[in-house]
Parts: sequence; structure tokens; C-alpha cells
Amino acid sequence: MMFWSEPLKVVLATVHVPLADVPRLLTRALLGEIIDLTARELPRFGIVRPRLALAGLNPHAGEEGLLGSEETQVLRPAVEDARGRGIAIDAPVSR
Repeated sequence: MMFWSEPLKVVLATVHVPLADVPRLLTRALLGEIIDLTARELPRFGIVRPRLALAGLNPHAGEEGLLGSEETQVLRPAVEDARGRGIAIDAPVSR
């Protein structure tokens, strides 16, 4: 599922699941699939060289493990894998 606006496009990694289940559902493999799909399909929407950012799950993107471990154990490795495949992606980010 993607939400589209001129300045920002948002692709969801999970859809219609209880918030309490999200940490368990986020895996390195799932995030890799979502990242690859997003990078591959955005050119169809006129974004020739997509630049992606993966949002952190925890407040302040986990504060290096202080506020949760998902960023260091799942999100960051998925981003590193994607970079290794040539995808321009930053993460995990908090804003």
C-alpha cells in the first residue's frame, strides 16, 4: 500500500494488523522485499532514481537500543542489504 503526495510518497510494510503485532512482523526479509519493490516500481511514477528512507519503528529510531532493538537488529541490517544491492536508502530515520 502506498500513500502519494507531491512532496512525499509512503509505502507501508504492514497493513491492517494490530500495532502490538508490528514488531514481530517486521523481518529483514520482509523489509528487503518492500524496499526492492518500492525502488523497482517508483520509476513507473516518474521517479527515475528513487531515494528511499525507512522510518524508525521506535521513538527517535530506538536511540541505538535505548528505546527498542528493532532498529539495530532488523531495520538497519535490511537497509545495509538494500544498499549492497545498489538502492539509495537512508534509515532508520526519525523526524
